Amino acid sequence: MKKHVIMMSKFFPKGHILEGDETDFRIKVETGTKLHTMRNGGKWPQRIKEVEEGKAILSVREWTGVPYNSPQKELFQITEHDGIGIEYCIRRSPGTFQIKKNKEDATGIIIEIIDGLAKNDGLSFIEFVSWFEKVSPGTELIIIHFTKFRYI
Repeated sequence: MKKHVIMMSKFFPKGHILEGDETDFRIKVETGTKLHTMRNGGKWPQRIKEVEEGKAILSVREWTGVPYNSPQKELFQITEHDGIGIEYCIRRSPGTFQIKKNKEDATGIIIEIIDGLAKNDGLSFIEFVSWFEKVSPGTELIIIHFTKFRYI
């Protein structure tokens, strides 16, 4: 079966307020406190569609050491049975994102980070703001859901 790999950060990246500290993302996904990850769209919508259709699995991994310079370790696999899916979002301001069911949706909902977006991404409000501070307003992202949870 086809396998798509998605990397999760084991450590907070350079420039983050918690730079070098462990993110604990693996534990947060396993305990249900990290429900999704946010990424630039690119090929992800098509890849996630393949997983939803049972044509592929999503291999969630992290680097064992320095990113891109160490082996990858698979943390878990996500299949169509786990409720995987995507929603689209646009960063509107430092504290708000517009969530949309599909890319063509002109409406969607405006969600404040404090309304759960940060929490559901496995971060505190301040950690989330620091993580996404370089994402310009108007930037489109996708939310890759690991479970059946959706905002819309």
